[in-house]
Amino acid sequence: NTEGEEGYGKTNAVLIGLTMLMQIIVAYTQNSKSTKHFFQDAICTLMGFKPALDAYRVGSGAEQEDHQTFSPLMEMTVCKIIETVFEAVPSSVVQIYALLSAKEKSLDAVISILVSAATIAFTSSMITYDWD
Repeated sequence: NTEGEEGYGKTNAVLIGLTMLMQIIVAYTQNSKSTKHFFQDAICTLMGFKPALDAYRVGSGAEQEDHQTFSPLMEMTVCKIIETVFEAVPSSVVQIYALLSAKEKSLDAVISILVSAATIAFTSSMITYDWD
């Protein structure tokens, strides 16, 4: 813990919480006709398994069920967009700000920012690819 830099971690924690809240809202919208399925998706979201669950549903060719509002592909796409908009991009901005504000620049921080940028680019590409 570096003195005076706790705010960066707190900001990222808030961003993660906001992302999870938005994904829970999507889970409710998707499963509003089935409380059981909503709670299953909400628990997966809170445990951090929602992206894997969505990928499994799409990869296994799961069809839209009667209780669902939209297709598994649409749900996965919306969740990827939420992660990108509410977590990945803002967290990258926080990382860049922290690096620029730091007295000592770290190669690890630069690599982390580059990996974050590559991940955002890959996710954006995959969203486009999924709908092609």
